[in-house]
Amino acid sequence: MLFGTDVRAVSRCSKIASALLVSLSLGSLVSAARAQSSSTQASLTEPGSAAASGTASGSGASGSGTSGNGQASVTVSRRKYKPLRDDESWAWLREAQATGDLWDPLKYVPLSRREGVFLTFGGEVRQWVEGYHHEQWGQTGEAVSVSWLQRYMLHADAHLTPYARAFVQLKSGIEVGRKGGPRPPDEDLLDINQAYVDAVAIPGASPDAEPKLLARIGRQEMSYGSGRFVDVREGPNVRFGHDGVRIIARPGPVRVDAFAVRPQLTKPGVFDDATSTSQALWGVYGTLALDQLVVDTYYLGVHRTPFRYQRISGDEERHTFGARARAKLTVAEVEVEGAYQLGAIGGTPISAWTLAMEAVLRGAELPLKPAMTWGFGVTSGDRGPRSTSLGTFNPLFPRGAYFGLVSANGPENNVSPHVALALALPADLSVSGEVWAFWRQSLEDGIYNVPGALLRPGTPRQARYVGTQVQGFVSWQADRHLSFTGTLAVFDTGAFFDTSAPGEDIVYGATWATYKF
Repeated sequence: MLFGTDVRAVSRCSKIASALLVSLSLGSLVSAARAQSSSTQASLTEPGSAAASGTASGSGASGSGTSGNGQASVTVSRRKYKPLRDDESWAWLREAQATGDLWDPLKYVPLSRREGVFLTFGGEVRQWVEGYHHEQWGQTGEAVSVSWLQRYMLHADAHLTPYARAFVQLKSGIEVGRKGGPRPPDEDLLDINQAYVDAVAIPGASPDAEPKLLARIGRQEMSYGSGRFVDVREGPNVRFGHDGVRIIARPGPVRVDAFAVRPQLTKPGVFDDATSTSQALWGVYGTLALDQLVVDTYYLGVHRTPFRYQRISGDEERHTFGARARAKLTVAEVEVEGAYQLGAIGGTPISAWTLAMEAVLRGAELPLKPAMTWGFGVTSGDRGPRSTSLGTFNPLFPRGAYFGLVSANGPENNVSPHVALALALPADLSVSGEVWAFWRQSLEDGIYNVPGALLRPGTPRQARYVGTQVQGFVSWQADRHLSFTGTLAVFDTGAFFDTSAPGEDIVYGATWATYKF
């Protein structure tokens, strides 16, 4: 039989049917938006656009003398889709005289005559095909595996009053074809990714301005800094959030978040995701954002029941104290982040640390606008049975594609220098390449994956060198909504795998298309 058993065949067919239904629903929404856009185009023209002024360089609506190019630049910036879609603000469309985009009628839907009371709709469709040769160094038992990963997301953002907001985001992740079945972040047929309310104590000065003080209650995505500790798992097929309460304060150039949440558990069915009862996250994250400098300081606490490292397992409570600074210079950016972790697991104290540095040199005025990146990261590993404390660093809830898309190993017990080069080509094409090298920081500890699970135990008798990963990307931004990307990567295993079988080299390839609205 095609899929081995009748049960699996029915399951695969139901997944494909679900994908088609979601695609048809989004297609209907597109058609409705097109119809709405056509009916309102005559009366809704954005200030400063060619349609409004009769030329391509018309002045802004304020009459301040802003050039058409300046107005267009502001408009392009406002229209950029953000990594966290609930961070977007479309209130500025209330002043528009016409729609400049297909989806504008859905971005600002007035709910009353009162300014700033409106509804916004948005979403994303991503189709991703990937293939592995010897995934996880051959540990899965499948020499070749090919998957079709589908992501569908739809959200509604209701600004009910200056003091109340509700945000709901649905997600659907579907996997077809992978030998051995979907991995945990591959599939979630239909569920709630975010659903929260904002109780605003101090609104912004205008509908465009962010609130000065609010409480956010419910399921919510969280991402801080460079995503080394808390992020939304963007690379894998299914994103995730946390359930709980967050207080957000924005006094001037400072933002302070205080939160107490539990992670969302991704399950493959329909509306079956749950709140974790074995994990909790709490903390305070502060950011000072100036024109050329961003400084973060933070405390993050986590409780997990139970958690396992190579030497120790048990109930864990870990406290992370850290800081990050990123300076933006004329042609360069420099970032440094360091953190120290303490606490206890199974009665054993924790003493772990990390340090990361990165420098980006940009040639914006040069042909192809090259951007060269040099980076170095190190995280502590356990020092073995002679140590009275656990030294293994834990990244908590980090970004999904931590070291690129191969996702073979995580940042625990790791020394990883890297270099990258990105070039901008004509016709909105871009190419980039990156090289990572990996060593074990401590010979007394093993190799872990990104979430922190032990993949391979390690001993001092085994080599420190884990391997080198090379990955290249080609991307085309067809327009502000649609993009296409392809990638090819090779993980060349190091001497560590000479004594830790299987130790096959990994070859990874993927191509995907993303449409956002």
